[in-house]
Amino acid sequence: MAAKISSLKKVNSLQKGALNPKLFKVILVFITFFVFLSTALLFSQQVEAAFSSYERSTSEAMLKDLNRQYDLREYGEDDKEYQILNRLKQNIASRKFREAEFKIYHVDDELINAYYIGDGRIILFEGLVSLLESDDQLAALIAHEIGHGVEGHLDSNLKRNLSLSLISILFNRITDREHQTMTNVAYNLINNGYSREQEREADIFAVDLMIRADYDPQALIELMKIFKERSHNIKLLEFTQTHPIPESRIEYISQYIAEKQGKESIVLKNESKEEAPSATKEEQTDKEKFQMRNTFKADIVSFRYPADWELNQRESENNEQIFSYELKADKLEGEFILFDYSARDFMETAEKNFDYALIRAEAEGYIVNRAVQKTAAKNVYRLQKEKDSQIFIEYYIDGPQSNKVLNLNFSLAKDDYLAYINQLNYLINSLKIET
Repeated sequence: MAAKISSLKKVNSLQKGALNPKLFKVILVFITFFVFLSTALLFSQQVEAAFSSYERSTSEAMLKDLNRQYDLREYGEDDKEYQILNRLKQNIASRKFREAEFKIYHVDDELINAYYIGDGRIILFEGLVSLLESDDQLAALIAHEIGHGVEGHLDSNLKRNLSLSLISILFNRITDREHQTMTNVAYNLINNGYSREQEREADIFAVDLMIRADYDPQALIELMKIFKERSHNIKLLEFTQTHPIPESRIEYISQYIAEKQGKESIVLKNESKEEAPSATKEEQTDKEKFQMRNTFKADIVSFRYPADWELNQRESENNEQIFSYELKADKLEGEFILFDYSARDFMETAEKNFDYALIRAEAEGYIVNRAVQKTAAKNVYRLQKEKDSQIFIEYYIDGPQSNKVLNLNFSLAKDDYLAYINQLNYLINSLKIET
C-alpha cells in the first residue's frame, strides 16, 4: 500500500511539471539533435536543385503581383519566344541548368523592359519585343536573361541584401517576415539593376550560349545599339534602369566576340596550312617564360603553375582535408587545400562555402567582387576581397555532383595585382578535377 502511494505521488509530481532538470536537459538535447538531422536530411535532398527554395518562393510572389498589374501570359510551344528559349536551354553547358525548367512570359504593355524574376522565369514586355528586328536579337535578349539565372545573380544578391542568418541560408528555412522582406528586396534589386560585373557576366554568358545554339552573337551588339539609338525615348528608361548600356559594354562584347571568332579563324588557318606571321625574338622569349610551367597533380586535382613558384606540402589539420599545400612566390602567398565534405549534411559544396565566405567578407567591411563560372567539367566560384592596400583572392571549386571542394587562397599587395592576375587565371583555366 505504501509503495502504491509513493508511486502515485511520483506520477502527480510529474504531472505538475516537477520534471528532473537533468532529465529535461537530456530530452531537450535529444529533440534538438533529431530536428537538426531531419532538417539536414531535407536540405541534402534539395542540394542539386538549380534554384533555391527562397528564390522559388520570391518568384511566385512576384509572378502573382505581375498578374495583378498586367495582362500576363506564358509563351507556349507555338510561340517563337518559347522555341528560342528551348533551343538556348538545350545548349546550356551546366547539366543542372540544362535540365531545369525555364519559362518565359509576355506582358502586354508598352513599357520597354525585360527581366529575370528567379526560378527560371523570364519576363518580356511588348514594348521591348516590338523593337527587335530579328530572331537573333530576340535570342540575345533571352540568352542574357538566362545568364542572370544560371550565374545566380538574383540568388546571391538576395543573400547579400537580406542579412538572413547563416542557418536560414544553409537550410533554406525562412520566416514569413523574411519571406516578405525577400520579395521587397527582389523588386528593389530588379528596379535598381544588377551590378556592372553581373551584367558583364550575363553578356559573356549570352555570347557563349548563342554560339553553342548557332545564333549570331553579333545580334547582342545590335541589341545594345538599338537601345543606344533610342535612348531619347523616355519609355526606354524602363529597360536601361535595369540594363545600363554604357559605351564600354558594347566595346567589351565586341572584343569578346572578336576573340571567340578569332580562335575559330586560327583553327581554319591551321587546317588550310596558312603560315602565321612569326613573332619577334623578344615576344617569343616572353611567351616561353610565361609558359614555363610546373605541373601539380595530387589526388583528383591537377593544374599548371609558374616554374618559380614554390609549393610545400603541409600536414592536414583534420580528416576532411585530403591534402594541404602552401605557396610562396616573390610577392604572392597562398594555399591549396582539397576538402572531402561527403560526411557533411551542409556546407558540402563549393557554392555553399562561397556563399558563406561572401557574406562574411561583406560583414567584415571588405570591398568585394565575385565571379562564377560553371561548365560541364567544373564549377569555379571566385571571391576577390580588398581592404586598404591588400587584395585577397579566394577560389572554391568542385566538379559536378561532387562533395570534394578545392579551396585556393591568395594574398598580395594591390600594387602587385596586375603582375600576378594573368598567372592566376592561367592556373584556374588549366585546372582539372577528376570526378
